[in-house]
Amino acid sequence: MSVSILSIDNTIILLCILIIAVLVSFLKREPEPFKNMIDGSRSFYNKHQRLVRKALEDTSKTITDRVITKMRLSGF
Repeated sequence: MSVSILSIDNTIILLCILIIAVLVSFLKREPEPFKNMIDGSRSFYNKHQRLVRKALEDTSKTITDRVITKMRLSGF
């Protein structure tokens, strides 16, 4: 029964330690790691909020116009 350093279990443990070490070093380097991500998504939402609202209004208007047209054609 020889003990191998590179067995599957030991390799998985070493890989997890490596990933945690990289994440910890990244978090120490960036004081607020998620701030840029949140600000970016917020500015993206603000820039495109008007476009999304207009698209939703156009879609709902198209659907209601179709329903009204079908109701008129059916005799209501």
